[in-house]
Order: sequence, then structure tokens, then C-alpha cells
Amino acid sequence: MIGVGIIGAGEFAHKHARAIIKNSSTHLIAACRRNEVELTNFINQYNIFGYSDYRELLKNNTIDAVVICTPHHLHHQIATDAAKAGKHILLEKPMAHNLAACDDILKAVKEYQVKFMVGHIIRYMSVFAKAKKLLDEGVIGELVYASAHIAKKWDTPNRRDWHYNHQQGGGMLKTVGIHYVDLLTWLYQSTVESVKATVSNPFFRKEADDAAVIFLNFMNGKSGVLTSTGFKRGAPIFEVVITGTKGIIKADLFNGLTLGQDEKWQEICTPVKPGVDVEEEALVLEWQDFSEKILTGGEPSISGDYGRHIIEIVDGAILSSMKGREVLLNAALK
Repeated sequence: MIGVGIIGAGEFAHKHARAIIKNSSTHLIAACRRNEVELTNFINQYNIFGYSDYRELLKNNTIDAVVICTPHHLHHQIATDAAKAGKHILLEKPMAHNLAACDDILKAVKEYQVKFMVGHIIRYMSVFAKAKKLLDEGVIGELVYASAHIAKKWDTPNRRDWHYNHQQGGGMLKTVGIHYVDLLTWLYQSTVESVKATVSNPFFRKEADDAAVIFLNFMNGKSGVLTSTGFKRGAPIFEVVITGTKGIIKADLFNGLTLGQDEKWQEICTPVKPGVDVEEEALVLEWQDFSEKILTGGEPSISGDYGRHIIEIVDGAILSSMKGREVLLNAALK
């Protein structure tokens, strides 16, 4: 049994807590949050230990692994300290607020030889996993291109000042759009060679972005498009359209999956039933995967190098927008 501690016991941490409890290989031991009132509510709900300082949590010898759910700019210091303490780490996306911080984390997990996985949850969501399976099985032939679209209300009650601060890793793209950067990179099974993007803030005029259009060129010669929209007024979109030489797959997080062939659309996966939490379902699978790798000594499914590359893509898109030109990524030069 793997003892787990949660660092950053906020809103999303409740989903992690329930997923950890549902997993037969993990046992929730403790949580940490600086807000003592919220911390007390959290630990009382799950009957676990509580800490207001994550460094004290790391001293608990019954904790084998931690999940870090803090603001983006705090990831690198906490992850580095957790590695030094010998804790395996599931780090919520994005891996960090910039590439230098990613490099600090990679150095620490390598030096202290702990298991490390970045929590890019989208591949554990059923509709996208099924779309990937159909693609891999050749149902729509060879991949030609894919387009991913994420649109959601950006000024939700859980937004904090750092969400609107570019230097602290805020913005719609690095907070939410990054899920679909990951989705496209996973579907293409290739690193990104270059990006051309327009990243802007038309909705809220904050420092960090709330809208982006990104054109991705992959090392395998394929291309894809991503739109990331944090609207003021609108309706949500969570979808990818995958075009192949023998058909088209449309996968929508809540509305299911359809296959387009011979001028017809066929429903493959039905819409999500009311009351089903697709994020929590995915986290259960994510924890099953990560805990298995800890117990068997295998390599985590989503590596630190991969997590770093996703940050490289996002930061490359922001740089492309600033420069007004295509940006070649360093990963393509290795």
C-alpha cells in the first residue's frame, strides 16, 4: 500500500482525494494547505492528518508519494523538496511556470531517483482514449491532421491573482488550453518542431492570455491546429477532430465520439450521463497507472521530459505571438 500526501488541498484536490481512496493500492495519509480553515475542513472530510507547511508533511515517513496541486509557480520548489525527501511525485499540469523550473525538477528527480509523473489527465478520459485507440488501429487510415478546441468561462470563482499573471504561469493557455496541447501531441506521437501562434487577451484585458490560436508542426511531418478560448460569455467546447485518409473522428468530452465514413456519421461513444464526473473518473485511472509504476519499478507513463516539452510548446507559442513569426523549438534540434 502506497501512503499518499496531497500538497495544495484546494478545489481540485478533492477529486484527487476521492481517486486515491478508490484505488486499492493507495492510502490517503495527509494533506497540506496554508489556509488553516480550509485545511481543517479538508482533513475532517477525509479523516487524515493536516499540515500548514508542506515541508512538515514531507517529514511524515508513512507517506511514500505526494501529489502537488499548488499554483504553477510553486511547483518547482515543492517538487524539488519532495524529491530530496525521497517521495514519489505526481505533479499536476503544467509541469512548471517556465523551462528553467522544469529543468530544476528533472535534475532533482534524477538525483534522488524517485518516480515522477506529470498529471496530464486528458489521455485518461474515456472519449479521448477511445479516439486514440481508433486512430492507432487504423480505422481512419493514416493521420492527415487534427484540430483541437477548448473554450470555457475564464473568470470563474476559483481564479486567483496568479491565474492572470504571465510570470507566475497564469493564463488560459497554460492553465486549461495546455490539456489540448497535450492531447494533440499524444495523438500525433511526435514532438513539435515549430509553432506559429497568436496569443492575446481580448476578453478580460489582463496581463496573461485568455485566447490563442496555435499552428503546430510536428517532427513526423504532420501539422495540427489548437484554439484556446477563455470567454466572458459563451458556451463550452471540449473537442478534437481527427482527419485521416479513410475517415474522420470527432471526440467531444461531454457529447461522445462519432466516426465519419462514407458520407455518414456513426455514434461510437454516447454522451456522458448526468452526474458523472469525467475528471474524477480519469484521476482514478491516472492513480492506478502511477501506483502500478511505483510498485513494479516501471517508468511512469507521462515523463518529466514530456512534461517539459509541453511547456516548451506553450512558451514557444507565446514567443511566436510576441515576435510575429514561426518559432523553432529546441527539442527539434536534439
